[in-house]
Amino acid sequence: TALEQNDCGKARLLIHTIKGVAGNLGAFDLQKAAALLEEPLVLSETSNLNEHFTKLFDDFSHHLQRVMESIEKLPLVEEETKLLQSLDLEKVKFQLVELDELLQKSDFQVLSRFDKLKPILQTLDMGSSLKKLEQAIESFAFQRAREELLVVQGSKSLIKPSTAYR
Repeated sequence: TALEQNDCGKARLLIHTIKGVAGNLGAFDLQKAAALLEEPLVLSETSNLNEHFTKLFDDFSHHLQRVMESIEKLPLVEEETKLLQSLDLEKVKFQLVELDELLQKSDFQVLSRFDKLKPILQTLDMGSSLKKLEQAIESFAFQRAREELLVVQGSKSLIKPSTAYR
């Protein structure tokens, strides 16, 4: 490591970077521990790795480990990434067309079809459009749902505007 090689400049840069990232993540205990550890590195007061510096380093390591463990417990990021990677937009477009056909016929199967499609649409980050579509479907306002569906389809260019239908 940089400290074992007595490279205070490199160690300070690494600690400073971690301090900034910790602040961005809201890991304020780690940010504070990094700031305290950075001070003696700026002054190059680590040559004898005194007891005070060792305590600061141990405290920093503890907080860093806690943050890393918390990050590892975030399974949704991995699951969403896998879902997005496997997402076939052509298939989604086809399913949206089928959803519109059910809405056009006022077919109550639209409820179950939407429930199956909703998790996929949520990964596309459509803002309030998806919620409005869901509310219209759940209240059986099928014409309004068709209008909201057009907004959803256009929000991620799932269909070309020229092929939109009413």
